[in-house]
Amino acid sequence: MKLTTAHLQALLNQNRILPIGDYKEFAVLLPLFQRQGQWHILFEKRSKHISQPGEVSLPGGAVEQGESPWEAAIRETHEEIGIVPEKIAYVGTWNPLVTHFGYYIHVLVGEIGDFDERRFVPNQEVDEIFSVPLSFLLTEKPARYEARVTVRQPEDFPFSLLPAGEKYAFREEIRATDFWEYDDYVIWGLTARIVGDFIEQLKEEFDGYTT
Repeated sequence: MKLTTAHLQALLNQNRILPIGDYKEFAVLLPLFQRQGQWHILFEKRSKHISQPGEVSLPGGAVEQGESPWEAAIRETHEEIGIVPEKIAYVGTWNPLVTHFGYYIHVLVGEIGDFDERRFVPNQEVDEIFSVPLSFLLTEKPARYEARVTVRQPEDFPFSLLPAGEKYAFREEIRATDFWEYDDYVIWGLTARIVGDFIEQLKEEFDGYTT
């Protein structure tokens, strides 16, 4: 059979857009709710018995086979915090985060209706939940520290195949890490990158709006 433009269009239309390479898909929920007329973001503090113990994160986890990112984010939020899916309204899809260690993280924004943290009992993966007013994140600049990420090739790397050989100038990356301190909690790492990107867009698009 001859390959035609129509065949290519059909392939592209059904293709799910993902980064090139071997990436594992995750989905996190950026959970918003209103309290006394003010917007808040809900966070969780991870249990001491799982990876990255005691750190602050957003609810989420791996996208399972046949699951959409939204379905994964809602399922994980229900499992970790106990919020029933019917209480979470889809607001939109935010910018994804691609990490250098092979994670493709979908970011979904949802609004939790009739929120009261006293109703929710975190599971064994979560020690506690807490919220941060959007106004705090919009007005308090996080502390920022920069680190240099370099490329280190294995001993058998085929430099002879490169025009410049061992003198090839592999690019280095300057990676900024932000830290927000709120009460006794520290928001940093991938969580801070996701929240920070969201906050910066809010500042640009909704300057002058009250939160």
